Amino acid sequence: MKADTQAVHLEKLMQEKKSLSSYKLALPFYKIMHSDIKTLSQNSILLLGLKRLECVLLSKENTMTKLKRLKSTSALHFEIMTTSKIVPLKDDVQKYARVSFILKSIEIASLNLKTMITIEDIDFMHVEVYFDGVPQAEGKLVSVNDEIAIEITKVTKDEI
Repeated sequence: MKADTQAVHLEKLMQEKKSLSSYKLALPFYKIMHSDIKTLSQNSILLLGLKRLECVLLSKENTMTKLKRLKSTSALHFEIMTTSKIVPLKDDVQKYARVSFILKSIEIASLNLKTMITIEDIDFMHVEVYFDGVPQAEGKLVSVNDEIAIEITKVTKDEI
């Protein structure tokens, strides 16, 4: 009888618990010409044109949430700013590819505007590089002339 009560109690707890949604913490999208992708190799540098760290959250539902970085000491604190659908590239799709730089996968209960989230343990020495949604390289964050850049450490596909 006691085991039945525990099982019922556990079932109620699981139903009450909010499920967490999975997101990818990434740098803002970057656009690159397909011809430049073919020449990409280890130690290539992609200049992003960012003076300070900016991040977005990407979801499986094709939405992007912009984050505003708040001043902090050790952990990264962000404020949720806007959420929007990811729109396809309007430029010549044959000429350009959309590049995503994934820093970390995280789980969040809900994305309410103006809510603060704290993200710890980001490994800036390991960034996944996706071209048009397909993982094809790995890299690390570096600084070049006071700008944030990605140095490619490994090309994971033989032919990009």
